[in-house]
Amino acid sequence: MDLIEIKRNSQKDAQMPAEHIKTPLNVIAGQGAGKCAQGNQPALKRKIEAFTGMDARRDYRAMYRAAFAYHESHNPPTVDSEYWRTHIPGTDPPPQVEVDYWMRTAQDMSNASRQYGDDSFFIGLLIAISEELEHEYKARQQAARKCS
Repeated sequence: MDLIEIKRNSQKDAQMPAEHIKTPLNVIAGQGAGKCAQGNQPALKRKIEAFTGMDARRDYRAMYRAAFAYHESHNPPTVDSEYWRTHIPGTDPPPQVEVDYWMRTAQDMSNASRQYGDDSFFIGLLIAISEELEHEYKARQQAARKCS
């Protein structure tokens, strides 16, 4: 397309009645009317379905919410700072309060996993969260040790 042709097209648009000019809103309103549209309404007015897997059995949105709730309820990890000021991580056994925290975390992970039928995707989310909690736990242990 050369400059003359572009100029002619812009002149045609300028002479066109306002109701025929394509504005962004007109384009969006017409998007739902194509072959792939489901139903008679434009795409923006159709109900948004659950975020599911190809088999339509996995509700990813619900899994992400449950994983977030699990993470939120166990973060930050329990660290007995007073204990670690006088003990060495990896050499001395952890205090009972921390053992209880990790037992509760493991039990909650198992319960959450069962809630979603031990779905491999959901278990992967929970494992990633547990690894993050462990990373945070070790950093807090070391910080407590340095404060001694």
